[in-house]
Amino acid sequence: MTFTPTTAQTYYANYNEASRAPTVVELGCANPLQPCGLPNDFASDPDLKQVVARTFELGFRGNRADQRLTWSGDVFRTMNSDDIQFIATTTNSGYFANVGSTRRQGLDLTVGGTEGGLKWHLAYSLVDATFQSNFIVSAESNSTADADGNIFVRPGDRIPLIPRHTGRLVLDYDFNKRWDLGGTLIIASGSYLHGDENNANVAGGTNGEGAFISPTGTGWIPSYAVVNFQGTWHVARRVDLFARLVNAFNKQYETAGFLTSNTFNPNGSFRPDPDTYSNENAVSPATPRAIWAGVRLRLN
Repeated sequence: MTFTPTTAQTYYANYNEASRAPTVVELGCANPLQPCGLPNDFASDPDLKQVVARTFELGFRGNRADQRLTWSGDVFRTMNSDDIQFIATTTNSGYFANVGSTRRQGLDLTVGGTEGGLKWHLAYSLVDATFQSNFIVSAESNSTADADGNIFVRPGDRIPLIPRHTGRLVLDYDFNKRWDLGGTLIIASGSYLHGDENNANVAGGTNGEGAFISPTGTGWIPSYAVVNFQGTWHVARRVDLFARLVNAFNKQYETAGFLTSNTFNPNGSFRPDPDTYSNENAVSPATPRAIWAGVRLRLN
């Protein structure tokens, strides 16, 4: 439902309901008694329920007639029934399972505009992503794990790897008809790692099995800010030369990972005795500083 009081203002309300069937990968790795090592090892395929998502959204958008200022915003709430999550059973294996309901709610705000040769865009998102059902998951490297290596997840616990706050500032300046230069600032708040679905792990603690959690086993990815630059030289009407500088200040940060056990020593040698494994963060580092350059051709 949309309401447009003027040509420069729009208000809307939306309800959407959608579902998806479990994928082949999820069905082929869904037996708790036969965990698989993703992505190339499959076990049996017990039934998984389809995921149903119900979304409510309210929003607005508008602009000045000269486009010197534009704005938009919305609030949303999505409830997923029978959501599917990957349940880790060991460092390198696990299975998919329906874990009940999850909820993602929040808001998006954007503002931008043009002023002479300058174009700018500022965006902010708040996402509160939480589990809404009780379930048990294997997480032996969590300080709250019981003697069987399990943790108990409760409604309200945050879903791993989804930052609560993200922001983006984009600037682009046309020096003339041939040359433009711009930059992007991306900011994201911290998030929990898989293995800390109950948001209760404490680095330096001891779990129910008596295993020590390393001081580096925080179960948490810190916040980060990254700056990128890009430029274009319009050689001809249909030919551009472009260059991009990604992660200009070579910021070291992570975007994904697990709270898990480490089978290797700091010097890279293998630890044959499982009792000597350390429990710590295993994270995926983001792209270091990189430069791309190329030619862009347009045929129409």
